[in-house]
Amino acid sequence: MVIRRKYDARCWLVLAWAPLVAIFLVWLAGCGKTRKGSESLYIYCGTSMSTPMQEIGTQFTDKFKIPLEYNLAGNESLLPQIELTRRGDIFVCHDPYAELLAGKGLLEESVVVGYLAPVLVVPKGNPKGIVSLEDLARPGLRVALGDPRFQTCAEMVHERLEEKGIKDAVLENLVLETRSHQELGNAVKLGTADAAIVWNFIAVMNSDSLDPIWMEEKYPEIKIHICVLSCSENKEQARKLLQFASTNESQEIFKRYGYR
Repeated sequence: MVIRRKYDARCWLVLAWAPLVAIFLVWLAGCGKTRKGSESLYIYCGTSMSTPMQEIGTQFTDKFKIPLEYNLAGNESLLPQIELTRRGDIFVCHDPYAELLAGKGLLEESVVVGYLAPVLVVPKGNPKGIVSLEDLARPGLRVALGDPRFQTCAEMVHERLEEKGIKDAVLENLVLETRSHQELGNAVKLGTADAAIVWNFIAVMNSDSLDPIWMEEKYPEIKIHICVLSCSENKEQARKLLQFASTNESQEIFKRYGYR
């Protein structure tokens, strides 16, 4: 049975309204308040970057005594929140969201702190002998992929499968489709899928139970950005965090978690 995170018409109505409700609640929570003069920083952080960013944030707070507040969600959910509320100080995101932020006049400055890349993951020892994207089209193989409606990684992979003419065959083997990279990795760890394609950091964070298979395919370079928002009323503190995250020590944290 294929498990897909697909939804019927009623669920789609809920999904369509949910981001608007969430944005309204964010606006309502901040209505009537001002961050001007506050020493704390409000950080919008994509879930794909949350683990290393929070470790860097803890070190930053320990050193500078500046508290941090996090809003963790998908980049596609955070950008409209920033646009609507015009509040907050930092946006940690991957391509193309820094460019979209700039297009909306909300980017003050940014630094690149790492890179994301798609990688095949298989159980330790690679029992199925998977070595390429083409192997995912083998009859009977159980494949887990991201949902291209929500994942940049999945969108690129689907395009590549289409180019190779194997998309239909691979989708015949699909047993799980979800927006969560960790959920894809878990499917392979638990034995409900034989292979999945995820961002590179998932392979490193789960190296005790997963083996990475680096594919020959060349994908667009996906950069991780830490952005100071132009709407920030704490730009001095925000720039201090930007500089701290740009140090070799901080970028080593991203590398340790598998972000190239």
